[in-house]
Amino acid sequence: MTVFSGAPGTTANANCDPGDIVTGGGFIAGNGSQLSSRPVIGVGVQGWQATQNGAGNGITAFAVCADVTP
Repeated sequence: MTVFSGAPGTTANANCDPGDIVTGGGFIAGNGSQLSSRPVIGVGVQGWQATQNGAGNGITAFAVCADVTP
């Protein structure tokens, strides 16, 4: 498993390496209201996204990814 950190802001995305699958995730928010924390599973990208209300002090998303390459 590998943990990635997204950049602080009102929306943060943490993406897995190509070919890896997201197995979980979460976030750390400085302040403000947390709106969502969810997996992102799309064509060619997997990871975690977190969003918050208002300016806040930023939010950081984390994705836990499994390396499934042979």
